[in-house]
Amino acid sequence: MSSPLVPVLANLFMGYYEQSWLNNYQGHKVLYYKHYFDDTLCLFGNEDHTIFFFNFLNSQQSNIYPGPGVSLSSRENLW
Repeated sequence: MSSPLVPVLANLFMGYYEQSWLNNYQGHKVLYYKHYFDDTLCLFGNEDHTIFFFNFLNSQQSNIYPGPGVSLSSRENLW
């Protein structure tokens, strides 16, 4: 059984590091970035920029990795 503080601590951890990673990102410009609970919406100029950013984020912290529900979606496969 986990503590009720776990979600709060996880949000604090991710909020701090997420901001740090975005500030240190040297790749292609992120056109739009929005985070809401466990969802993140990022817009880029093309798919290659998206994959580069996705790989950058995944390389920043060894204890954080995309789970089975993590995916990259493009405009074409949303409709």
